[in-house]
Amino acid sequence: MSSKAISSSDPNALEKLNTKLEACEKRQAYMKEVNAYYRKFGTCQAAPLYRTRWPRKLTRKSKARLIRGISSRLQAMS
Repeated sequence: MSSKAISSSDPNALEKLNTKLEACEKRQAYMKEVNAYYRKFGTCQAAPLYRTRWPRKLTRKSKARLIRGISSRLQAMS
């Protein structure tokens, strides 16, 4: 999903907004599924489509790596 602003004067603005909305809805549905799994099992390790292994102690470096991994999977879904 692009972070580029969509101008109201753009003739394709409605199409672009609908595309952006679909991507956001897909991400939301994915995160709802992961969140439900976490609430049920207390971990995300075996959640559907969730491949990140949680380190025992999150360091600044491991947090950044974790966020990059989640972001790349979310972008691949859109």
